[in-house]
Amino acid sequence: MAEPETVEVRDLVVHRGGKQVLHGVSLAIEVGSVTALVGANGAGKSSLVGAISGVLPVTSGRVALAGRRLNGLSSDARLAVGRFSFEAAAEGPPARTGGHTPTRGSSLLPFRAARNR
Repeated sequence: MAEPETVEVRDLVVHRGGKQVLHGVSLAIEVGSVTALVGANGAGKSSLVGAISGVLPVTSGRVALAGRRLNGLSSDARLAVGRFSFEAAAEGPPARTGGHTPTRGSSLLPFRAARNR
């Protein structure tokens, strides 16, 4: 059985405004799944999403989709490989968050990745 395709983030470091905001983040997200990033304001959720999608430059580390490195690719080149969608959580029914209950001052950021064929 083939391994599922993933968005892989390894040892990601990102700086914003001269300050390090991501400190060696690593994760893998299966393509087609929905993943929620939950954390306090200022914890780095938007910076992580920006780095994965190519909006923010990566200081060091690796972002890959289905084994293809995305670091340094233009937005158009990234779209040729795959697409990402992000939505700010809206008021509404509580989301399943793997046991974490968002608290006041935290936010939920759903993330979906799809591989272009």
